[in-house]
Amino acid sequence: MKHNIEHTIDPESLCVVGGMPRHDASALPFQLLQGSHHAAFLYWYTTYRLVPFDGRQHDPDPDPSFFGDEIGTWDGDTFVIDSVAFKEARTWADENANPHSDQLHTIERWTRPDAGHLHLELTIIDPKFYTEPIHYQRTWLIGKPTQIVHEYSCAEDNVDAPHLQPGPGPIGPDGQRGYDKVTPLPPPPDKDHPAVTSILN
Repeated sequence: MKHNIEHTIDPESLCVVGGMPRHDASALPFQLLQGSHHAAFLYWYTTYRLVPFDGRQHDPDPDPSFFGDEIGTWDGDTFVIDSVAFKEARTWADENANPHSDQLHTIERWTRPDAGHLHLELTIIDPKFYTEPIHYQRTWLIGKPTQIVHEYSCAEDNVDAPHLQPGPGPIGPDGQRGYDKVTPLPPPPDKDHPAVTSILN
């Protein structure tokens, strides 16, 4: 963690996929689609993960990935996702710069307590960094049927890039974490002389 804070820039601020378990703790929205043999999580980061629940086992030789090798099963009305084989480079476990290793193992238990909520109980096991399992839970509000996750491009007009520093930044009086000296937004294009005109001419 000390190394992350002092020497690494938040991977998500560099548009690297947050992966697991970070996406489960994110405040950003996602859309969940269930098919007959797979569930798809569509994230506002314009990334996704596809979780099979067709009875398969973990790949015996998986390629490490940000979301890991995931398999889903049903335990009654609870959707259980068991994930292993994670990348350990260019990734944080959460926005506070806590690390995880390639030995990370996550178990997610998703339930629908009522029509308006989706609940998660997450167990994080990583013997390389943590002496015991970490338990995390949260409940999301279900969006309206007409709502969808819209396109988002992390790299487009990223005005934060010039002020990025190692670590997650201090926690401010409002509880938000980050750096105070942000780069101001560029001025809007001149209506009489839009930037595209000079490019085309």
